[in-house]
Amino acid sequence: MTTVKICMGSACYARGAGLIAQALEERCAECTIDLIGQHCDQLCDHGPVVIINGKRLEYATTDQSMALLDQAS
Repeated sequence: MTTVKICMGSACYARGAGLIAQALEERCAECTIDLIGQHCDQLCDHGPVVIINGKRLEYATTDQSMALLDQAS
């Protein structure tokens, strides 16, 4: 199972974390992932922060998050 953690603190959310979470959830409708929204990784200046199987992505975009998910699968 792939574990995906996305910071949903106000700074990360304002920078698109919610959109990234939605895109990953839609992409993985048929996959097995554990999608966890969390507060806060204390990396507010580096957000959005996405962690997939322990590998942290700072300043994450949807495309980068999808690529990291593909690598983890």
